[in-house]
Amino acid sequence: MPSVQSVSDSGALLEVHAGKLPWMSELVQEKVEMMDNMVCASVFVPLYRLIDRLIDRWSLCGSFSSFHEGSLPSDERCFSQAIREAHAVFSAGHQLGFDMDLLDIGGGFPGVDSDALSSAQVAQEVSSALEQYFPPSSGVRIVAEPGRYFVTSAFTLVVNVIAKRVVNVKIAPMSPRLRRSVVWGPTCDGLDFVIRDCRMPELGIGQWLYFRNQGAYTVSLSCDFNGIPRPRRYYVCCDTYWNKVYPMPSLPRRRFQSS
Repeated sequence: MPSVQSVSDSGALLEVHAGKLPWMSELVQEKVEMMDNMVCASVFVPLYRLIDRLIDRWSLCGSFSSFHEGSLPSDERCFSQAIREAHAVFSAGHQLGFDMDLLDIGGGFPGVDSDALSSAQVAQEVSSALEQYFPPSSGVRIVAEPGRYFVTSAFTLVVNVIAKRVVNVKIAPMSPRLRRSVVWGPTCDGLDFVIRDCRMPELGIGQWLYFRNQGAYTVSLSCDFNGIPRPRRYYVCCDTYWNKVYPMPSLPRRRFQSS
């Protein structure tokens, strides 16, 4: 049996096995049309991969499904939709005779609340969907990947102004202190802007800016683009939090850590 490479291939594969899963072809076709219209492309990739593996590996004793809604989705309903579609994956597995016992609901949970999305909204949506499709009586274990949720607010990024340019524009300043500004990164690339349009005092070289909630997907995504090396990083922790993490007085007190 050839492996499945795309959603369309999975539809053809399921037609061959229509006797086992007669209802699945319609679901595949529906999702293919939705993806072609750029409406949604959520968790169907695990579905066709799972079907491929279930058919080729009949000796598999336990199976699971997982999805990840991406980093900071804009609508909490994507989580409930993904859980609903994961339930379809489990139904397919059960019909093929496999013990589907684990669901990984991924991550993307917000570490700080915003106007668009809050952790309470996501929690309510996820809890309701799990109660409907995977209640405790189902015996399915639920795991998640809440990395962003835990670490986003743990770090504040402090950066140094290394260069500036004043552009004369015929726009009156917002106030004697605040001016329309753009904060750029160091790479000289036109897309390397940190804040495209903001009001702030005119800063000088050597002054500092700080950005809260920078614990997730910040330093890990940096690179030596355009031949400019990443700056040396210094990690600083105040005594209050240090003593909570390392309460034993015998531990060395390294207040500063660089990398």
